[in-house]
Amino acid sequence: MQTLDIPAADPALWEVPAPAGYRVESWNAAVPEEFLVSYAEARTAIADAPSQEHEWEHMAWTPARVREEEAAFAASGQDYRQAVAICEASGEVAGLTEAVVHPAEPEHAQQMDTAVRETHRGHGLGRAIKAELMRSLVAERPAVRQVTTTTASDNVHMIAVNHALGYTDTRGLAYFEATVEELAARLGG
Repeated sequence: MQTLDIPAADPALWEVPAPAGYRVESWNAAVPEEFLVSYAEARTAIADAPSQEHEWEHMAWTPARVREEEAAFAASGQDYRQAVAICEASGEVAGLTEAVVHPAEPEHAQQMDTAVRETHRGHGLGRAIKAELMRSLVAERPAVRQVTTTTASDNVHMIAVNHALGYTDTRGLAYFEATVEELAARLGG
């Protein structure tokens, strides 16, 4: 787990320009219709991020699933925000990052997925879109004082991106996997 303490952070760390050939945009709530298909495709890019070789399968992202998630956040009163990198040549979403602010915790944001499509990796898009998200979050939600995120320990690139934006490592988390049969045997069932 990594945490960004906004009052202690240097906002200059978030002044990251979009790489040549890309632009960054951010919005709250619904993905604009013109980007919906490529946004859903970019969401799927999280499936090949380093993740400690877990066995669970990532669900496929479709435009319908994106809209369902947006509706769920809206129904729960959460402020759902995204920042994206748009490829100027194709007009497609090349990468995205997202965060939510729950109404019961207006001082805390949870940074969620950040994904860059494989064909667009290596240009610094992850850092650019996360910086854009921070700039918009601070400007539009000044009550937010802290942002937390979790990153697999073998995802060294994203850990470095987070550090470059002012995040610090705050604690380790462990996930364990077992089949139902293995778990039942361990429990004596």
